Amino acid sequence: MPRPRQRVCLEDGLKLDLNRLIRQGTVRPGTRTGPYLFRWTNNYTGEVVASGEITSDLCSREEGWFRFEADDLDQRIILVARPRHFGGAQWYFVCPVMNRRASVLWMPPGAERFCSRQTWGRRVVAYRSQFRGADDRAHAGKARIKV
Repeated sequence: MPRPRQRVCLEDGLKLDLNRLIRQGTVRPGTRTGPYLFRWTNNYTGEVVASGEITSDLCSREEGWFRFEADDLDQRIILVARPRHFGGAQWYFVCPVMNRRASVLWMPPGAERFCSRQTWGRRVVAYRSQFRGADDRAHAGKARIKV
């Protein structure tokens, strides 16, 4: 039986995934990038939900910064690199509230800034799958495999 929907769904808000931004080339280790126009779109309708400018500086091997600017938000986030076992480095956001590393920062509906999932707490937010029953989760998993 799914949980009653008293919490906010994280996926209904905005998401900053640092690994995806690096793969796309929007953020590049070793250089300063931006400003780039970044948009979030609705997966179903394709309409733009939000947009803003991204600027980053990862010139140092160990630390850098990331800045997101929109109409009502100007947030600067520290980035840190940690060495990987077989060479190279993994970059992380430093959550502005919890001061801990995170690859993904969220801004759920009604929030005023990006923070890690742990900042929002279990009583405030949940993932979409937590609102589904067992059968719906199984069908969603099957659909992901099929694609």
